[in-house]
Amino acid sequence: MLCLVSLAIFGKSSHALRIIGMIQAPHLDTMNLSITQTPRNFQRYESIADKYPQLRWLSIHGALERGILTHFPMMTKLSICDNDPLATSIRDIFDASQDVFSTLTPRLSSIIVQETFEETIRSFCADRKMLWLAVPEIKVIRRL
Repeated sequence: MLCLVSLAIFGKSSHALRIIGMIQAPHLDTMNLSITQTPRNFQRYESIADKYPQLRWLSIHGALERGILTHFPMMTKLSICDNDPLATSIRDIFDASQDVFSTLTPRLSSIIVQETFEETIRSFCADRKMLWLAVPEIKVIRRL
């Protein structure tokens, strides 16, 4: 029997998120999500987490905002692959003032990040540590 274990989606937020909401892939391990336009409202896609119970590795690029990670609580590895700090609203994604911060990515064990975002990710980890939450290992990709 065939099963989907890896998925890459690239496109406008409305299209990409609609596709994510339509697919049910209980064995999906890796998702690469590239959004070309900032979403207007991530909250209407709340039910996608149960469609990917085995998702472990999420790679994000592009115009993402606060709320994206709440849809993937089961992931253990996160890659942030943008070089342009304006492309991804990284500070919003990892903002400790979010209502859901204490439950955001409870199983996250490692983050791979471009050096552009290192400061924000280190701040995120420091905020987690202050709340006695698990702190993921950070791997920084340096530019050549």
